Amino acid sequence: MVWGNNDYGQTFVPAGTYTQISAGSAHTCGIQTDGTGVCWGYNGSGQTVVPAGTYTQISAGDSHTCGIKTDGTAACWGNNISGQTVVPAGPYTQISAGNSHPCAIHTNCPPAPRRHHDRRPAATRGHQCTPTPEAHTTHRTHHTHSHNR
Repeated sequence: MVWGNNDYGQTFVPAGTYTQISAGSAHTCGIQTDGTGVCWGYNGSGQTVVPAGTYTQISAGDSHTCGIKTDGTAACWGNNISGQTVVPAGPYTQISAGNSHPCAIHTNCPPAPRRHHDRRPAATRGHQCTPTPEAHTTHRTHHTHSHNR
């Protein structure tokens, strides 16, 4: 069920049965039981034009949308003014579109370690995970940390 502001038809859910749904700024997206991604509402930047494929997760942002396909790859579409549709190589287990900055959990990337002097949450510690080429077979990763405060 979708309710509230409907200036762009974002509350008129297309027929079907959905396993997941996400509300963006003026568009809404969902995944139907067959894995098809469907988006509706405002489409000023192409955020409701879902790329072909089947999805396990979808996340509507401000004027872009992201999803994880059944093979673990991620796709983002719509507004790319901040580079939000340029997705680094996966595979991923979770994704969130955000306002203008998607974030995702990489399958082969552990969370950033917390140092005793750094009380910031993991998401704000400047941690980046870049899987090494052998990460897909050995599950080892290379970490880079920035110490921005």
